Amino acid sequence: MTETVKNPLRVTSWRFWLVVLLCLPALVVGWLVVLLAMLCGLARFAPSLDAELPFVLTVPWRDWFAKVWKYSTTISFGMGIHPRSGVRTQKHERVHVRQVIDRSLLAGVLALIALPVDPWLSLGLWVSAPVWQLPNFLGVLVRGDGHIYRDAQHERSAYAQTDEKDRGATSWLDDHTSRPRGW
Repeated sequence: MTETVKNPLRVTSWRFWLVVLLCLPALVVGWLVVLLAMLCGLARFAPSLDAELPFVLTVPWRDWFAKVWKYSTTISFGMGIHPRSGVRTQKHERVHVRQVIDRSLLAGVLALIALPVDPWLSLGLWVSAPVWQLPNFLGVLVRGDGHIYRDAQHERSAYAQTDEKDRGATSWLDDHTSRPRGW
C-alpha cells in the first residue's frame, strides 16, 4: 500500500510561487551546495526534486563518501541522502527543510515590513535567511546544554516529529542522555 502524500504546495498553486519567492536566497544556497557536492564528487550526478517538497533538490551520496560521512544532510533546500537511509531519515530531513521554510518566510515578511523604512536593511534581512538557523547552535553553547548539534532545538524538534514511539520503537528523546536543564 502506497502512502498518499498530502502536498498543499503544488507547482500550480500560488502558495508554491509565494514560498519560492520569499525563500529564494535559501533556495539558491541549497541548490548551490548540491551542485558543489556533485562537482566535487561527493554526490552522484542524479539530482531529483523531492516528491513532497517540489523545490527541494536531493542527491544521493557517492558510496565512498557515504563511508566517510554516515549521515543524510540538509542545507537549506538541498539534501544529500545517505544510500542506506530509510524513510524515517528522509522524513527527518524534510522537517529540517520545513524549518528553513519557516525561517525564510519570517525573513521575507520582515524584509517586506522593513522595505519602506530602509531598502538595504530589507535586502539584508531577506538575503540573510539561510543563516538564521545558526543561533540554535549558539543557544546550546550558551546554555551549556550538551552536544552542539544533537541538542540544538531544531535537531531535537526534527527527531521528536519523526519519533516512532507510537509504533513500539524507543524515542530518540527518551534515549538521549542530554536533557535541557532549567530551560
